[in-house]
Amino acid sequence: MRFPLRLTADLGLGLAGQAVRGKIRRPLIFRLAPAEEDGRSPIDSEKVSDGQGSVHGTLAGVQNCVAPVAWIGGAEPLLHPQVAHLARGLLDRGRHVFLQTGGNLLRRRIHDFQPQPRLFLTVEFNGMEASHDFRAGRKGAFQAAVEGICTAKLSGFFTCAYTAVCADTSVDELRRLLTFFQTLKMDGWVIVSASGPSNLSMCKREAARQNLAEARLLIPSRRWQLFSKLVEAAATPSAAVEPPVREFARGPRSEPGICDEGIQVQ
Repeated sequence: MRFPLRLTADLGLGLAGQAVRGKIRRPLIFRLAPAEEDGRSPIDSEKVSDGQGSVHGTLAGVQNCVAPVAWIGGAEPLLHPQVAHLARGLLDRGRHVFLQTGGNLLRRRIHDFQPQPRLFLTVEFNGMEASHDFRAGRKGAFQAAVEGICTAKLSGFFTCAYTAVCADTSVDELRRLLTFFQTLKMDGWVIVSASGPSNLSMCKREAARQNLAEARLLIPSRRWQLFSKLVEAAATPSAAVEPPVREFARGPRSEPGICDEGIQVQ
C-alpha cells in the first residue's frame, strides 16, 4: 500500500498554511454526511455549508475551508442521489475525496463516478466474513463489499479499506484481513476507533486503545497509519492532531514504483 505523494504534499501544505494562521490543531480533513434521513447535508466543525444543506451550498462553502481532504460518510452516502455531483464538485475544487460506503450499492452506482487520482472509494471492512456480517447486521454484507471493491478496481478507481476497531476486535483476524486485502490489491487502509459506550471502565478503555494501536501497526504504510489518526481526529476535533500531521509536513519522500499521483508503476 503506497500513500499518494500528492496527498502527502497537500497535507504538508495544509499544515504550513494553518501554522501561518496560528491554527495548528485545526483538522486537515472535513467530513460531510449527505445521506441523512431528512435529505440535508450537514458538515462538521469546518462549517462548510451555507446553512441550506444543498450540494450547491456545500460546494460554495468549500471555498472558505482550507482542509485539503473531504471525507464523505454518514449512514450510506450512495443512497444520496447527488453524491456523485458532490464528489465531482469537491474534486474540481482541488480536494482529495474519500467516499466511505458499505459497498452494497457500489456496483449499482459505480458508473456515476469517474476514476481520478484524488478520489478514493472507501469500503468498510470490519473483520473477515463472519465478523463483518455480524457487525453489519446482515448476511452477505462482506461479499457485497468485496464485489464492490472488485468492480471499482476493474473500473480503474483507487480503493481504500475502512475498519472501525472495537475493544473485542481480534488483531489476528485483522492480520488475515490484510492478507486478503493484498490479494484484492487495495490501495490503502484506514483504521479508526469504533464509537462505544461512554461508561466503559478505565481498564476497558485502555484495552480498547491498546487494541487500536496494535491494529494500526498492521497497516503496511506508515503514512496510512498517520492518516488514520487524522481521520479519527476529524471526527473528534478535540483530539490532538499535531503530532501525526507534522509527519506530513516533512514533505513527500521518493518511493520506488510510484509516480506523482500515487499510481504504482509496473
